[in-house]
Amino acid sequence: MKPITIISLGISVLCFIGAIIFHLLKSKGAILVSGFDNIPKNEQKYYDKEKISLDMRNSLITWGITLLLGSIFSQFLHEYFGIGAIIIFFILVIHSLGPFDQYKFK
Repeated sequence: MKPITIISLGISVLCFIGAIIFHLLKSKGAILVSGFDNIPKNEQKYYDKEKISLDMRNSLITWGITLLLGSIFSQFLHEYFGIGAIIIFFILVIHSLGPFDQYKFK
């Protein structure tokens, strides 16, 4: 197995495990999201924890599928597919960073 295949497959498995954790924890999973735990406890009640957890789960699934496809294509076609998948993964992760204002109750 090529090293890029192993790396992208390993990260993909971690993403899927994270998605399962967020699915099982439901709204309690919001405390695992980086940045949300830094918001004071009295202000956390103004945020939709269910939506935060759901969006994080969906992001992890998207990242995992991207890396899984990259590892499969890099194993059977060319290793550049794995490198491309990791680059797309980083772009998706950076795109998902941002403030929690979109999760505030209106």
